[in-house]
Amino acid sequence: MLKLNHRLKYLWAQRAMFTAVLIAALAVSATDALAQTPIGVVTMVSGRAGIQRGGSSLIPRVGTQLDQGDRVTTGADGHLGATLSDNSQLELAESSTLVLDQMVFSGGGRVSTRLSLALGAVRSSVTSAVGGVPNFEVHTPNAVVAVRGTKWNTRYHAGAERPGFPSCKRFTDVEVYEGTVDVGSATTPSAQHEAVSAGYETTVACDAPPLEAGPLGITGTGGIGGFRGVAPGAGGVSPPPGVEPPPIIPRPPQGG
Repeated sequence: MLKLNHRLKYLWAQRAMFTAVLIAALAVSATDALAQTPIGVVTMVSGRAGIQRGGSSLIPRVGTQLDQGDRVTTGADGHLGATLSDNSQLELAESSTLVLDQMVFSGGGRVSTRLSLALGAVRSSVTSAVGGVPNFEVHTPNAVVAVRGTKWNTRYHAGAERPGFPSCKRFTDVEVYEGTVDVGSATTPSAQHEAVSAGYETTVACDAPPLEAGPLGITGTGGIGGFRGVAPGAGGVSPPPGVEPPPIIPRPPQGG
């Protein structure tokens, strides 16, 4: 009888272990499926650039599919342009890191997109061509830039002080060329936001609220450069001449 009880306990322990392993495997599978949701395609690349997808490192080419969760980087001589599945366009400047956090199509054609700019600069041209009103956000370590359809540049820089900010070494700069963007502090979300319209710019210094918007060039920092695509007011990033058209981008699954 004692041996039977030991045998039963062993069998139950084995079954519990198998169940735990199965649940863990399903969770990993679900995470991988989410991370591999296609949300865009590379339309332009030059110099050093890379894509980190889970545990894999990829070298992007024109036509390379971009998946939700991808971490895209450029070197000191690198540039990368992309078109997302809502027809919005991006260009990542040199020495930059951008994570494609999320793109969700919900009822009525509404698109919700979130990108995280960890370093460097990104040029964005957001469209509502697929229907509905886009909800597009670029997050940096100290700011959130939210738009409803516009063209603008975002840059995050850390490690150096600027005149007038002797104790701060983290800055997010935003330049607007079309439409209006809402800029707020990521670390103090309850602080006052700044609505920045076309032809104006603002800066978020460390954990402070954004500065009052002023005309482009008012900060004297030389503007957010480093882009090679067409001017932001003319439609965002275009593939270089002679490049084969990229494949059709499948839409992510629609939410509720």
